[in-house]
Amino acid sequence: MEDIKFAEKQALKYWHWTPSQYDNEDFFEVNEILAAKPADERVQDPKSLIPAGLSDGHVRGGVDLQALINREKERAAKSDKKEE
Repeated sequence: MEDIKFAEKQALKYWHWTPSQYDNEDFFEVNEILAAKPADERVQDPKSLIPAGLSDGHVRGGVDLQALINREKERAAKSDKKEE
């Protein structure tokens, strides 16, 4: 409830709305407007942070996680066979 009153206070103070104007507006749209951030502060797609060429599946100087997973599966399968 406090957030609703604060949003109304901002509309009255900064947008120079009357209380009836605020009451007649779509509350959810007003909150979306108040929560809007400039482009540089918005959440970015994590894939956009990967340099070009590294997202094609080839490993260059890093750890190939899929190879590690496959190797661990092979080790587990071998140890299961030894226990039988």
